[in-house]
Amino acid sequence: MTYPSDPHWANVKFLLLFNGVNGNKRIPDEKGNRWTVGSSAVLSSTKKKYGDTSLYCNGDGNSYLSLSNTWTRGVPDITIEAWVYAQTQVASSPQIITHASTFAMGFSGTTHTNKFYVVIDGVYLVATVESSLDAWHHVAFTRVGITGAIKLFVDGVEAASTVNSSSVNITATTTIGANNFIGY
Repeated sequence: MTYPSDPHWANVKFLLLFNGVNGNKRIPDEKGNRWTVGSSAVLSSTKKKYGDTSLYCNGDGNSYLSLSNTWTRGVPDITIEAWVYAQTQVASSPQIITHASTFAMGFSGTTHTNKFYVVIDGVYLVATVESSLDAWHHVAFTRVGITGAIKLFVDGVEAASTVNSSSVNITATTTIGANNFIGY
C-alpha cells in the first residue's frame, strides 16, 4: 500500500494498523515487513480504536511482535507513536515498543504508577501526569536532530522533555509488547 499524500512515506519504517480478523495471528505491515509473532499475541475485537481489531498482549511473556534490523543507527529525526489501551500492569517496566537496550516506550504500573515513559540510552522521561487504565491514549515520542530535544506526548500534550545526544541503536530487533505489557 502507498500513501501518496504523505510526503514522509519513504521514511516510514513500519506501519501496523492491527486491523484484521478476530483471533488471527497474521499481523500485516503496510511497509511489507514480516514480523515474528509470539505465541500469545493476537488480533482482538474486544477493544479497538479503529477498524475491526487491535493487537492484544496478555503479559505472559509470549505476547509480542518482533522485527529485526528495522532502522539505521543515528537517524536524527524520529517519531514513534501508538494508540495504547493499558490494563493493570504487574511488571515494573512493561514496554509498548523497544529496541534492544537503547530505547523503550512503556506504561508503568508499579515504578511510576500509571504513567507512560520513554528510556533512551539510560535517560528516563516519565510523563508528568498519570493516565487512566482501561482507556485509549495516544502516546508519541519525538527526537529532532541527533543533539536535539526529545519529547514524550500523551494525548497530544507534551508530558516530558529533555535534550539527549545519544544515538538510538535501532539496527537491533524492534519488539512490541515486551516485558509483560498487558493491553491493546
